[in-house]
Amino acid sequence: MSSNVQRNRQMHPITLSPLSMKDCDALLDFERRNKRWFEQHIPPRPTRYFDRVGLASATQKLVQTQGDESHLMYVVYQGTAIVARANIHTICPDFVEIGYRVCKAHVGKGIATQAVAALLDISRHQLATPYVLAKVTKENHASQRVLEKAGFVFSHKERNGTLVNGNHRELWYYVYNC
Repeated sequence: MSSNVQRNRQMHPITLSPLSMKDCDALLDFERRNKRWFEQHIPPRPTRYFDRVGLASATQKLVQTQGDESHLMYVVYQGTAIVARANIHTICPDFVEIGYRVCKAHVGKGIATQAVAALLDISRHQLATPYVLAKVTKENHASQRVLEKAGFVFSHKERNGTLVNGNHRELWYYVYNC
């Protein structure tokens, strides 16, 4: 894609909403619609994420434990559909780790960039963490650009850091100093 197209692309503002039980139907649709897309880049979700009862159970556990600040889970809606997830999935005294996934139909619309900015804001102001960690596979150039644009700096590599589609992938670690 040319830089002119990128500069002219209009970003659609997003709002992160804390994950709640009311999100289950839209979340199930999100996970089912994007299963193949996500599994090209990250390890697969557990099977329970693809049926209503299993997803509701998994969501309930996540929602119940958000209060202890071990993790903070968010959804991004456009209309009645979830278009992204953005999470602070590890909260430690000296750092937090973030992750995000954007549905295939909404890639390239600035959603990941805005979600990462919102997670950084929460990390700085609500959690007052010294630094934020994010990991991406070596092949995920789009996520690398999102992180770099947000001010993350490449830290190091982990050979065979994750398993995607039966193949070991190198993980690249990025750090943002708050």
